[in-house]
Amino acid sequence: MLQPNSWTRVPGTFEVDIYPIIRKPSIVCSSTSILKTPRQMIIIDPGGDVSQIEHIRRIVMQVLREGALSVYIFLTHCHRAVIDDITYYNFELPLLKADNMHV
Repeated sequence: MLQPNSWTRVPGTFEVDIYPIIRKPSIVCSSTSILKTPRQMIIIDPGGDVSQIEHIRRIVMQVLREGALSVYIFLTHCHRAVIDDITYYNFELPLLKADNMHV
């Protein structure tokens, strides 16, 4: 069972943990999931709410202090605010966009 705001091992995987941030959806954001393996992190749908962004940033930076990982941000639906303001996350990450993504 997933517990909000805590790391849980994903059953049936090799060292994949998930950190779900569960919230009531709004016009600027919804729930976010952070996946972590020994080599990478994936942030799924970070949203545009400042408090949620700060929460995500705090969790990611805690993990990165333990060691360098590749970090990817997956946007599964329209996140114009996140794309426009990606520097707010302050991860110093390059922004990679799919060829067919229009912003």
